[in-house]
Amino acid sequence: MMRRRMMIHHLHMSPKAKGNYFFGVKGFTLIEILAVLILISVITAIAVGRMNFNVNLPAETDKFKSNLRYAQHIALSSDQNNMWSVTVADRSYSLTRTNSTNSVNIPFPGGGGDSTINFPGGVNTGGTSTVINFDRWGSPGNTTITIPMTDGIDTNVITVTRRTGFIP
Repeated sequence: MMRRRMMIHHLHMSPKAKGNYFFGVKGFTLIEILAVLILISVITAIAVGRMNFNVNLPAETDKFKSNLRYAQHIALSSDQNNMWSVTVADRSYSLTRTNSTNSVNIPFPGGGGDSTINFPGGVNTGGTSTVINFDRWGSPGNTTITIPMTDGIDTNVITVTRRTGFIP
């Protein structure tokens, strides 16, 4: 009989736990879980926004070289009274035709009609700013010009060879 009473006593639920099978179990509320998920998604969105997955430094370097060769080509094929200049800033470059009466910005082919080409985010010249003047022979003059291009990790150097204007 005593044994049976103890068994019944163990099966009996206390009034506090009646209907609450998780009494005393600690956990997170739905609001806390949602708050953490929202916080993680905001941090992820900011981090992904700062990363640049589309920068292809070799491709941007080749595009810039191609536009330099274009400027050199039109300097070779234009009349003697024009000076063709590529102005290189930290994050962009532009093409200008200058003659005795005026200066005109000229769009690069494939540049969407813009006279200034902006490097994509993350690519710059490391603070280098220069002007490359091509004469009627396509020469930049007596000085070899070097322009570094970097994406923050790698650096490619563009060279415009003195006198010949050769761009390797």
